Amino acid sequence: MRELQGLQNDFQNYLLDKTTAIQTAVVDVEPVPAAIRLNVYKDGYYLRLLEALQQDYEVLHALLGDDEFDQLARDYIRAHPSTFRSIRWYGKELSGFLRQKTDQSCLIEMAQFEWLLTETFDAADSETMTIEDMACIPPKKWPLMRFVLHPSLRQLNLSTNTVPMWQSYKEKGILPAPEQTDAYAPWIIWRRELNILFCSLAPAEHYMLQTLLAGGSFKMLCEGLSEWVSEDNIAMEAALFLKRLIFDQLIVRVVYK
Repeated sequence: MRELQGLQNDFQNYLLDKTTAIQTAVVDVEPVPAAIRLNVYKDGYYLRLLEALQQDYEVLHALLGDDEFDQLARDYIRAHPSTFRSIRWYGKELSGFLRQKTDQSCLIEMAQFEWLLTETFDAADSETMTIEDMACIPPKKWPLMRFVLHPSLRQLNLSTNTVPMWQSYKEKGILPAPEQTDAYAPWIIWRRELNILFCSLAPAEHYMLQTLLAGGSFKMLCEGLSEWVSEDNIAMEAALFLKRLIFDQLIVRVVYK
């Protein structure tokens, strides 16, 4: 049993480029030498993971080109051997790995955006509130309302034209040149039924969303809006934002605590 376990460990290390010793322990069988037979498995391991990364990062692949993406992927595979039962999650750390390799924001942000699309698509399902549900809440309870948001919701900040590049490539096969913006813009990604949606947020919207995610009440939401909205319009602006979240199926339920 120990000999089998040792052979298995050697075989794994060989696949991961950690050793070549296994070749001396494998008997050649004509007409195919042991080294060639071993490389069939090694190449298959890399090619399957490379294919998964290409699928998850299609536009990043287009930005880098075949050769650079292939090199990035192979470096990533060597640095991050697969530990997942499902290959679906293998590329999770690629954006962080890419950050160690380059300071080009357009590449890093594209990797972040494409991975969050994957996470959003695979996130858990949940029932969501309707306008009729909100209408049934007594006015006296509104200040105490706190909101549970949909599990598919993801956030990121972008300083480049990441989303227009992604949309152009996916819809037309055309990749615009990367462009830098003056400041980071907050974006959200979520799933409404089977559709993946995303949008940028204005400063007031970003503030309101962060308040809800932090567990803030409707009263707290209104109190902080004075920086962007006149006092007479605060309650209306907050209510409209909630209505938008409900329409986009982002509010799961209301709690009071």
